[in-house]
Amino acid sequence: MKRRLALLCLCLSAVLILTAVFASVRFHAAIPFRPAYEREDLTRILEKEMPDESDYKTLFFQTGLGRSAVDDLWKRDDRIALFSRFQEDFFRAPDVKCFPMAITTGMDLYTDETGDPVYGFSLAPYQAGDVFACESTHSLGWRHGHAGLVVGHNRTLEAAMIGTDSEISSANAWRCYSTFILLRYTKADADTRSQLAQNAARSLTDIPYNLLALSKSGTRPGSTQCAHLVWFAYHNACFDIDCNGGLFVTVQNLIDNPDFEVVQIFGFDPARFWRD
Repeated sequence: MKRRLALLCLCLSAVLILTAVFASVRFHAAIPFRPAYEREDLTRILEKEMPDESDYKTLFFQTGLGRSAVDDLWKRDDRIALFSRFQEDFFRAPDVKCFPMAITTGMDLYTDETGDPVYGFSLAPYQAGDVFACESTHSLGWRHGHAGLVVGHNRTLEAAMIGTDSEISSANAWRCYSTFILLRYTKADADTRSQLAQNAARSLTDIPYNLLALSKSGTRPGSTQCAHLVWFAYHNACFDIDCNGGLFVTVQNLIDNPDFEVVQIFGFDPARFWRD
């Protein structure tokens, strides 16, 4: 009897693993986005003193750079070369591979010709308090994504996965993800965002990961997950960035929040985020 039960458990485990692999591959095939429309010559726009409204839209669809990023890079003497590089990255054909994080969880990373992870794009100018997010991580076919809080130059606060605690990681690591979005909260000024990021870096590390973390009380949760951790950083500065106000904070709740400005996208369809 015990042998039959053990065999049944083994079979069920195998089915779950195969289902996870199949689902991950199926969902993986849906992204990342690369433009089906033509690549344009941006020289005419980039030679202007300042872009007009239609230029901002063209640049977003051609480079993935939102208004704030365009304005920051416009001040650079080498802006033509910079925008050309972002455009080249945005139009490059995807070469993505799923790497395992856990038995049922994987992450889709940009790879070179040998299959090793590499940087797929450059980061637009970012600020402390900005939010990085992606839809490149998935478990059992659920593409839940990942999020982190910028707390300094090349530093993000993240809750990565089961079995780890929240910690400060490299911002550059996000350049390997097959999808990426850089968000800036518009209801707080730069000084406020910088201060809340500093506070989060001091008070929200070494918290155990829990995919089902729900607590929205106090200043430091007993456990957390990636979107929940970012939410707590803003909560401690008296902002609620969960767009639906539910008990559970997801990456999608952050991405869908209209109070976040899209500074940069990569691997996402710009039509999904452009706001006239």
